[in-house]
Amino acid sequence: MGGINIKKLMQNKRLFWTAVAFPFPFLLGLIAFLLGASSTTSIALVSIGAILVILPSVLISFFEYREIKDAEDKFPHFLSDLAQSASSGMTLTQAIEVASKSDYGKLTKYIKQLNIWLSWKLTFPKAWGKFTVQLKRSVLISRINTIILEAFHSGGDIKKTLGSLSENVTLIKEMESERKSIMRQQIIIMYVIFFVFIAVVIALYKILSPILYIQQIGAFSGV
Repeated sequence: MGGINIKKLMQNKRLFWTAVAFPFPFLLGLIAFLLGASSTTSIALVSIGAILVILPSVLISFFEYREIKDAEDKFPHFLSDLAQSASSGMTLTQAIEVASKSDYGKLTKYIKQLNIWLSWKLTFPKAWGKFTVQLKRSVLISRINTIILEAFHSGGDIKKTLGSLSENVTLIKEMESERKSIMRQQIIIMYVIFFVFIAVVIALYKILSPILYIQQIGAFSGV
């Protein structure tokens, strides 16, 4: 929990310092303008400064988003490997230790941390809870981990639970990928229609403009 609170605090600090630093580009532009710089130079200073202030926070958020999405993509494989190891007679602690030696992309570091907590003789529910908190940015992983904890506490068949969850998560990710593909196709179609409409408007303008001009000339010559 301490590590997660520090991470949350750092994220809040990032937003805080971004908000604090945001007025400085405008102040710099105002000072430059008062010292005799042109309005174009002042606006350029403000624009560049605002970009430099906002860009780091945006990039960090983007990379965090990429990381959590990659972790979600690898999570079904992790659950499947846990289910297979548990079916072979391993305990969950042993199964996690074996999984920590495999490559799950961005998810690997979280699994290694989970294995470290378990190696410190931390109970599985507490270690798994800390593991869940680390990945709380993913709603999908948080829900799945909560179900696993409930199954562990209720004394259910954890092997079947892990296998079933792995299949369900895989199905959810496939549906999400299919939905994104359909949305991408619709967006492309909308852009094509938009550019065709613009082309038709330009063509009509090119065709009708000379005709209307000739009609106006004829009308004035008649007068």
